[in-house]
Amino acid sequence: MKRKVFLYDIHEVAEYAFKDVIRNCNNRDREEYKAMPKEKVIAFKAEKITGSLLLLDNLKKLSEIASVIIPYIKEIEEMNMKLQPEIEYHINNISKEIDKLQGNLNKIIKELEPLTTRMEHHKSLIDDLLERTNKGRENKDKISKYEAEKAYEKKHPEYTILKNKIGKLTEKKEALENEIIRRENFVKILTKCKNRIAKYITAA
Repeated sequence: MKRKVFLYDIHEVAEYAFKDVIRNCNNRDREEYKAMPKEKVIAFKAEKITGSLLLLDNLKKLSEIASVIIPYIKEIEEMNMKLQPEIEYHINNISKEIDKLQGNLNKIIKELEPLTTRMEHHKSLIDDLLERTNKGRENKDKISKYEAEKAYEKKHPEYTILKNKIGKLTEKKEALENEIIRRENFVKILTKCKNRIAKYITAA
């Protein structure tokens, strides 16, 4: 004898399946949306729609005793199949953006290499200046490394120019690295969603 399926059965299944899928937006979500609104929307959409696939196993079990559930199963599967091309499109687009950003990053890294070498030379001279100045002095009369650097800058203005140039390039480098990481995170999310569709529908 088939048991009667009550509404709370489905609610309990949904609550269990979605406990790790549904969450409130946090500061990171807001920052990502501000920086990459289109990517954030598709990632959010993909997570939620493919998250519904986590219900399938339990819904299919319930459908054996409540055929009214079958249309909802088909609807979930259709929604995910329609979403699959969109997910793949955005994975490809974001991957191309990553490649472009990586190219720009590589140029900056290459530009920084000789500047860093020159900076190491300057730092070595500052260390020598510090050592010579403090040699034979009592502790209270010794200068700090900061003071040695400032004294060196007065006689070597090219050091200040070099330091500022390296600082600006380093800021650009870090900004590009952050952009790449942000996009790589979206690719990871979308790839996870793509694999979820393959697992629950394509391979079914």
